[in-house]
Amino acid sequence: MMTGYGFMLFFSASQATLSATAYPPFGFATVSFYGLGSYLILIGLYLSALSVSEDDELRNYIKKSTMQESRFLHSIGSSSLAQREREVMNKVLSKAKEQQRLIAESTGVSTSISEEEIKEYVKNTEEKIERQE
Repeated sequence: MMTGYGFMLFFSASQATLSATAYPPFGFATVSFYGLGSYLILIGLYLSALSVSEDDELRNYIKKSTMQESRFLHSIGSSSLAQREREVMNKVLSKAKEQQRLIAESTGVSTSISEEEIKEYVKNTEEKIERQE
């Protein structure tokens, strides 16, 4: 959103120049929004990149945690496959939510991965682990 507002300000400011306007005070006021528009574009792109990198970090954490839990529960072998999958899903989901909260507290930018996306990613990782075994 911030980047979008920045682009709107920047491009609307570029529509008027000091030499092409009929009345100079309006041209100067319009051109003075270049700085604010540029700043909003920069901050918006930076925060977007930060959010994407945190999402990637969270995905790696989920993958690693899923593999550890799956191997641990697979070695036990006493529970059924469905029960094992539920246990892995619950443990990894709670760990992922905690990691997501910690990331948001440390950087101030929340991740954009929803709970459903986390569940889907855990299922995909479990399928890859099962294919490897």
